Amino acid sequence: MDIITRNWPMARDQCIIEKKRLAVIHGQKSNDMVQKLLVANREKLRELGGRAWIGLYDTHYNDDSPTTTWSWVDHTPFKFSNFEYGARVSQSELSTAVVAINIEGEWETVSPDEKLPFICETGVTEKPKETEARVGLSQAEIA
Repeated sequence: MDIITRNWPMARDQCIIEKKRLAVIHGQKSNDMVQKLLVANREKLRELGGRAWIGLYDTHYNDDSPTTTWSWVDHTPFKFSNFEYGARVSQSELSTAVVAINIEGEWETVSPDEKLPFICETGVTEKPKETEARVGLSQAEIA
């Protein structure tokens, strides 16, 4: 399997073209599923920086707001996070505007201009209930 790299906006668009979306992670269980997918492709990913785009972004990365407002590509509430220690998550800057997950399952803030592999998911179109941890990666793939 070849692993394709794109910058974040192009990765998001590629998932949409395929009638999918960048992975949305609402709990530890779905985070673990994405991590397993990365680990299964460890050798190929290592050559590409060991991380992949997910569907989390700062809604202010194209404006002058100094605050960060994290949002999922499907507009579901941002409640679960797994940012690595020291990640810049509260100051809005282009260099930290979107999120990638690494092989350890930790999230990193990254510039949207970087070219990384990405994870698209299918099969989940409805919003989760607020009390529900959702696993929506049963048909996930690294594109």
